[in-house]
Amino acid sequence: DLEKELRKRGYDIVYNSKTFSLSEAYAIAENSKAIIALRSGFNDIICEIEKPQFLIYSHNPWHEDLQPMYSFKNFPWAAKNFIREYNTHSQTIKEIKNDILKRINNDKILI
Repeated sequence: DLEKELRKRGYDIVYNSKTFSLSEAYAIAENSKAIIALRSGFNDIICEIEKPQFLIYSHNPWHEDLQPMYSFKNFPWAAKNFIREYNTHSQTIKEIKNDILKRINNDKILI
């Protein structure tokens, strides 16, 4: 739903894939309007980019809530003023989607 709504609003969407080198993926992230991602190791690499980053924490079979372990709140090199974290453990998908759409549509994207 989020992708459909962003495309309807005129945003181009690029997905990270194995076809991009690490430096190409970093350059794409650096030149994007915003980054929306499921929390992964790639976020560790791009967390210093001063672009709005909307990171979604989900859960897996071993840990119900991954955010306390991997949050960027304590990363010294992370651009914390640009990172907004969401958590499917405590938020609904609809809440997350609506908040991202509200913030990404704002010209000044305040996080």
